[in-house]
Amino acid sequence: MDFYYIPSYSYSAKFINVLKHVFHKLRDRVLFEPHIVTFTSKADSFIRNNCIGNGNYCAFEPDENDQITGRDILMESIR
Repeated sequence: MDFYYIPSYSYSAKFINVLKHVFHKLRDRVLFEPHIVTFTSKADSFIRNNCIGNGNYCAFEPDENDQITGRDILMESIR
């Protein structure tokens, strides 16, 4: 089962919370592979706060938190 999600999008977190109950029942029968959705950007002002890899991997800032940047989201996702 491939799961593509955007970490900064609040509905992704809500879906993961619902999905974890199903996953615990199926974990011995299903290979679960999460994938983080990223995009590229060429805008220097956007890259500075929201990208890594010179704009090759970008994420939007969370819709519910003004203190966290897209770059923070990517770094935490990699960690």
